Amino acid sequence: ADQVVALSCARLRVTMAELSGKGRHQRVVLARALATILARRCTSASYPEIARAVGRPNHSTVITAHQRLEHQLATQATVDAGDGQPILLAALIDELATRLTGQPAASRTG
Repeated sequence: ADQVVALSCARLRVTMAELSGKGRHQRVVLARALATILARRCTSASYPEIARAVGRPNHSTVITAHQRLEHQLATQATVDAGDGQPILLAALIDELATRLTGQPAASRTG
């Protein structure tokens, strides 16, 4: 999960301090949610393990972030990944999953 968190932070230009802090900036919230969904899809990490990796006090916030992102994926939402250009959320997740595992998240089961 730590590698997933580091990759999410790097892609969205968010520091680990920002990610584990209380900030609600859009990019920070997105980085936390991306780390959550990627950790669930690309690792065997549990919600409590993911919560610790993103600096959250309990896993309920991680579950909520995961559910919110799944809903955004279902609606084909676009996001700003920190470079000012909108990108489909699904494409961003696939980009990061490919960097982690060598294959897009869409082709992975689980």
